[in-house]
Amino acid sequence: MNSSMSTGRAPKQARSLQTHNRILDATEELIRERPFQEVSNLSIANAAGIAAGSLYSRFPKRELLLAALIDRLMERAESRLEYLQTTYASNEPGDIVANAHVTVREFIRFSRDNQHILSSFEGDESILIHRRRFERSLTNTIRDSFIEHLPAAMSDGLSTKVTWRAELAMRIVASAVHRAIGPPVEWAKDMGIDDDQLAAELTKMAVGYFVMGESMELKQLAPVPYE
Repeated sequence: MNSSMSTGRAPKQARSLQTHNRILDATEELIRERPFQEVSNLSIANAAGIAAGSLYSRFPKRELLLAALIDRLMERAESRLEYLQTTYASNEPGDIVANAHVTVREFIRFSRDNQHILSSFEGDESILIHRRRFERSLTNTIRDSFIEHLPAAMSDGLSTKVTWRAELAMRIVASAVHRAIGPPVEWAKDMGIDDDQLAAELTKMAVGYFVMGESMELKQLAPVPYE
């Protein structure tokens, strides 16, 4: 059996890749309407316009299908990282507050845009492993990008400490975003907190890990323009 079929990874051959993507597209559309656990393999195959056997040959286990969706999420995350890099470059050099704000706001946007996939990773421990893999990869990727744009005074000679603080901050932000906007209840919305307010509050939290003994004004954070 082709390794791409047994692992859920995207195949290289054009025709197989087209079928692979049709399966993922169909799965995404179906889980926008109901939880992944309630979506049958037959409904996925029908929506993708393929035989059920063809679906099974590519994804013999359900978790492999979710793993493939995670790989697709990582590709989306990488493209959004280009947006972060462009935004960082437009800020004042070493503007930690502005960079932290756009990082957090983009994390919220990305999570909300892909909530239909992320919410499928609930309950089953074997499935949660894939979500943790994604969140770890995403937070580390954003962490590394963020560190590159920290003020030189913070990063010089403190690389280990800064890396640790950045990773901890991003993990806390990821957890907070997941709980605030995730199903079954969006408690942030229930409290009357919109995404811009949530981003501003989480930015204060994240910046607090880097700024020690300095006075910084964090109360007035303007919404980050979406591009």
